[in-house]
Amino acid sequence: MMDASCAYDAPDRDCYGRLAVGNAEHQLLADRAADPTTSSDDLRTLGSTLVHSDGGTVVLLVILVLNVYKPRGMTRYGWRKQQEH
Repeated sequence: MMDASCAYDAPDRDCYGRLAVGNAEHQLLADRAADPTTSSDDLRTLGSTLVHSDGGTVVLLVILVLNVYKPRGMTRYGWRKQQEH
């Protein structure tokens, strides 16, 4: 797993190494899933990234709605500032 230092600092060899290992693991899983001799029971044991993908999509949609939705009227802060003037 990539840590925060790989994401924000200048990338170094260690970060690239971790990415390469992750990609190799994904390639291995993809090759096993693409093999026609793999049984459906074996496919179930491979795991799924679908849950992570769906979870990430839900999180992004919630953020989108919270950024776009604006309630009608003024907030308490707005009312207070208007009354001061």
